[in-house]
Order: sequence, then C-alpha cells, then structure tokens
Amino acid sequence: MSGGAICLKLGCTRAAVWKYIRALRSDGAAIEASTRRGYRLTSLPDFLSEHAVRREMRHNEFWDRLIALETVGSTNDYIKSLPFAGATAVIASEQTCGRGRMGRAWHSPRGGMYMSMLLRPRQGVSELGFLSMLFPVAVREALLDTTGLDCGIKWPNDIVFQNRKLAGILTESVCEFGGECVCAAGVGINVRGAAFPHEEFAPYGASVSEFCGDAVNINTLAAAVLDKTALLTDKPHEYIHGQYMLNCVTLGRNIKAWRGGELLDATAKEIAPDGALIAALPDGGEERLVSGEVSVRGVMDYV
Repeated sequence: MSGGAICLKLGCTRAAVWKYIRALRSDGAAIEASTRRGYRLTSLPDFLSEHAVRREMRHNEFWDRLIALETVGSTNDYIKSLPFAGATAVIASEQTCGRGRMGRAWHSPRGGMYMSMLLRPRQGVSELGFLSMLFPVAVREALLDTTGLDCGIKWPNDIVFQNRKLAGILTESVCEFGGECVCAAGVGINVRGAAFPHEEFAPYGASVSEFCGDAVNINTLAAAVLDKTALLTDKPHEYIHGQYMLNCVTLGRNIKAWRGGELLDATAKEIAPDGALIAALPDGGEERLVSGEVSVRGVMDYV
C-alpha cells in the first residue's frame, strides 16, 4: 500500500506514517518499503494475546480466566492480587520487577514468556509439594512438544538444556480467608535474546532461540504450558513424582548446598514424594533439603 493511501486511510501525515512504520519494525514486524509501490507487511511478531493463546489451546475448559498483558511488575504479584475465581493464568511479554526463588530478581525483558498460574490444591496445603513438581514437568513437556528440546529439571525448579538454564519456576502458596490455600506458580522462559545480564550467571543462561532459531511462537509455547498443566493435574501423584525423578539432572551429582550460612558437600540421592531433595553426606548420613531453604549448585558447573 502506498504511503499516500495509508495517510488517507488513517487521516495522518506521511511523517506520522513513517514514525508508525519504524515503531512496528522495532517491535519485530517485517515491513518492506519501495519508493514506487509503498509498504508491504511480510510478517508480524508473535505478540502475546489471549485470543492467540486460546486458539492454540486444546484444554480451554480447564482455565476459567486467561489474562494477557504487555507489561507487568510481576505476574505472580498480579495474579495473587486477584480474587480467586477458578483456575487462572496471567501471561506477560515483559516484567519490570520479576522475582525468582529466595527473593532474587528475575531478569524479564521482552523476548521471553512470563506466566503465572493460580490453582487451588485439591487436597489442601499437603499438595503444595506435589504441585512444585508438577509445574517443572509441565514446562519441560511443553518445551519438548513445541521445540523438540529434551530438557532436564535442575532441582528444584529450573529447566536446563546442555547444562544451561532456559526457564525458571517460582511456586508460592497464598492463604485465603478461612484457611484455604491456593498455589501461584510463576514461569519465566528465555525464548529470545540474552538470558542473564549479570556476568556471574551469563555462562549458565541460554535462550530457546539459540538452539531452535526464531521459529518458536510465544503464543504456541504459552498454550502448550497451560495444556500440559491442565493434563497433569489429573495424573496420580506417583506419575508426577516418577516423571520428575526421571528427568531430574541433579540426581547422582556431587553438590554444594548453601543452607543459611552453612555449606554442605553432598551427593543428590533422590527426590522425596513431597519434592524435597534427599542428599547423602560424606559421613554416611542423609540430609533432607527443602527448596525454600537452600540453594544448590553442582561442584563443577551450574547443574
């Protein structure tokens, strides 16, 4: 379409048209320009939208509410501020105050997929450990289906490929009036661009695009995570525990666990049914490590 035709259609100047073209290009739209023929839109970026995610999902009936945001402080904070009204998901293109475990900041620029899911455990607080295993299994399976990447789970909640972190998950409980609890799970997936800005973590971070190019559609990936979560909630605890154990790359490794100010040298032995890590100590004893209390790193690398 010619620039003049766009001006007439929108009721603006040619300078304004050029400004809009540049803005669209900066957001990832591919627009060709010709001095005689005008402009041609060849492809759109995969903007997150509720409609696009719903269109890709196979289990829409499970999710009572789905909210897509351009920018948010934290999807977990946003979703926890909502009155509970059934299974809810909030997805954002960018977080300005993203959080990880133990109060760490989570770098959340455009180019990632940031999601929080709010569910009520069917068996109350006792099921929170089960859900802390379910969400990593769901994200791992979603990435396998949409990208072909056979990722591992680094205890308790990181998704890794070739010993580099692609995604992180933060699971929090929210006690409602009357004593009932709901579970908020925040998921951050590095889809495109730099994974971590800090030099300390840069060698351990990766983005999906490094391994798959830019073929992954963010709406498709978001839909896959929601579908897998919906499906896995109907699976028995033993199945989720088994899948977590099968794909946990921490098991069998020598680890250093920081618990408070104390450093433990141990070997990751197994995952308890509630998601705790059972570590074998050099003196023959065992230590039960709970995700909210410790930070685990491999002796030689991130995993």
